[in-house]
Amino acid sequence: MTKCPAHLTVHGSLGDAEFPKWLANSKPTKLETFSILDWYDFTRDKTGAFTRLDVVIREARYRKLADLPPYVVKDIVASIRKLPAGSLTHLAANIDLRGTLVPLPEIVKAGKKALGA
Repeated sequence: MTKCPAHLTVHGSLGDAEFPKWLANSKPTKLETFSILDWYDFTRDKTGAFTRLDVVIREARYRKLADLPPYVVKDIVASIRKLPAGSLTHLAANIDLRGTLVPLPEIVKAGKKALGA
């Protein structure tokens, strides 16, 4: 690739065996945001590594928090817990409910190890 887009989105999951390679190979590029469908948006920290993670659930069918099926959060929590210790410098988690971001603290709590806490 001779030019790198500012934003790249791939199908996959945090548990994908290739995931660490994706982030490592993206470091020397001009990529600004690396997203994994459906929920994960990585951005760079001060060193240029992709260690800032924002989990944003964006689905029009979820009009209120009660509409969010419990398995969605459970799956995200399980994925976050599998991240290596100290692999994140930032973690935020929200659901977009008709334009309003509502925090999902249970996901952030699950990321303590990845945050090095």
